[in-house]
Amino acid sequence: MGWPVNTVAAGGLPVIDATAVAPMSGKSVIEAPAGYGVAVTKVTNGFGMPVIYVSPPLLRSTAVKADVGLPHAARSHGVDPDILDEQIAEAIDDGDVTIQH
Repeated sequence: MGWPVNTVAAGGLPVIDATAVAPMSGKSVIEAPAGYGVAVTKVTNGFGMPVIYVSPPLLRSTAVKADVGLPHAARSHGVDPDILDEQIAEAIDDGDVTIQH
């Protein structure tokens, strides 16, 4: 899990975005909701801490449980919830999806 940050235009801790630079080296950071991370400002002058923006882990919310929110969401988009449940189960079995608790 990365260090929670909020990217701001100016006034934050100077960082260099090394996400797309090989070899990837730097502190792993994750963009946090506003107000819940350290303010950072991306700089290009070389005077900053190298960071790598990472994606948050896939979390399964209780609001998206198959028996609560998912059928309604599926129906509202014209998808049969039973077929969607089968596709999700198949993706998990194939290792295409990782669920962390």
